[in-house]
Amino acid sequence: MSNHVQRLLSVLEVEEAAASDALRAILHTILFNRALGAVEPRELALPAFPALRVAACLDNALELTVEDAIAKFYKSLHLVGPDLERGELVLSFYETRKKAEFLG
Repeated sequence: MSNHVQRLLSVLEVEEAAASDALRAILHTILFNRALGAVEPRELALPAFPALRVAACLDNALELTVEDAIAKFYKSLHLVGPDLERGELVLSFYETRKKAEFLG
């Protein structure tokens, strides 16, 4: 039996100018809600969505990871029509588990 759970989000279409802020909102929301232990929250304002505020973790390393993922996403986009690009973002979480020791 596998402990792999996959959640698929609906296709999200946004204008090019708002794409990075949309990705930022999605990633920070998921990561904030998956954070283990006590985390210091911060409010993230998104210029493309002025009425929206997103909860994010106050962690510089996590911020760099999110920005790196957004940059990689842009590099992976492929043209599917006139003025239309498509990409896919995969976010994976792994848990390290200790195996029970035999005779030990």
